[in-house]
Amino acid sequence: MILKTTKLPLYNNTFYSYSTVLEGNTLTLDFLFLSRLNSWIITLKDSDQNVMLSGERLSPNTALFGDYKLSGLTGSFYFIPNADVNPEDMEDKVKNPKDFYSLYYVYQSGE
Repeated sequence: MILKTTKLPLYNNTFYSYSTVLEGNTLTLDFLFLSRLNSWIITLKDSDQNVMLSGERLSPNTALFGDYKLSGLTGSFYFIPNADVNPEDMEDKVKNPKDFYSLYYVYQSGE
C-alpha cells in the first residue's frame, strides 16, 4: 500500500465552492466561514450534487471524516497550520486559511 496525498486549495473568501477529483471520484467542496464559531464549515457533495456530508467543522491537526463511510472515499482530510505560524496566533488567523493553513486529502492506494 502506498500513502497518497492531495493538496487542496484554500481561499480567503467567507464562502466558496469548487470541484475536485479524489480517488477517481468527482466531488464538490463547499466552504463557509461562520464568524460566531470562528470556524470553517465544509460540505462534501458527489458528482450529482447530492450531499455526502454537511456542516462539518474544519478542526486543525485532526483526521477529518475518517470515521465516516463515504462512498468511494477511503481517506481523511487534514487542515494543518503552516509551520511558520505561531500556534498562539492561530485563532486570529483562521479567517484567512489560504495564508496560514493547508488542506490535504490522504489515503492509501493499492498501486
